[in-house]
Amino acid sequence: LHGTAAFQGAIAILLFATFLLIRRRYGLAITFLTPLIILLISASEPDPWTALGERVIYTLTGGALALAAARFFWPHWESERLPERLARAIRSGRDYVSAVLDAWVRSGPPDPGLGALRRVAEIDVGNADAAFQRMLAEPGRTRRQIPRGFTLVVYLQRLCRHTTELATHLGAVTPPADLAALSGLIASALDDAAAAVGEERPAGPRPAFDVPLAAVRSALATFPI
Repeated sequence: LHGTAAFQGAIAILLFATFLLIRRRYGLAITFLTPLIILLISASEPDPWTALGERVIYTLTGGALALAAARFFWPHWESERLPERLARAIRSGRDYVSAVLDAWVRSGPPDPGLGALRRVAEIDVGNADAAFQRMLAEPGRTRRQIPRGFTLVVYLQRLCRHTTELATHLGAVTPPADLAALSGLIASALDDAAAAVGEERPAGPRPAFDVPLAAVRSALATFPI
């Protein structure tokens, strides 16, 4: 490929994909980074297949050493870190949904900081999801709370998506009177959920969402779609 348009195109695509994903999906970003490095290194080698073979050998050797060290010398299972990552994702989701609901209550222009909160929430949920997937690949004796972890990851993803959808309608309708009370209940419930997950204890009783939620639903039902 050297000296051809295909080489330049491959470099551009792989570089773009790597930087696009490096902060969101690290494992997938490395999948694009590896062939990028191979192409760049082989450009200065007389035999690109030799550089490719050396890269494969180095990667396999380093991976084997890392797995052996992690398994026998410094075992640190993902299940031990998953509660902390889930708790962080819950708190990020709380910050995001609280900011969106507060913007609704103020009836002002959208807060420019909402975009940053959305990115933090999405990154933390992505990290929690990746940690959960890594836990599934660990030995069976170290895995724990798989159904609960899966449920939390799914609902955290839904929370981010629905909050983003809600943010797109800011200023479209007059905020219902009970929205501030509902926002406070949601924030306190997510706070308790984050603390319960981080401390690995049962969560407290569910707050009484029904009354303010019914009022908000009734008020929004009067607006045409």
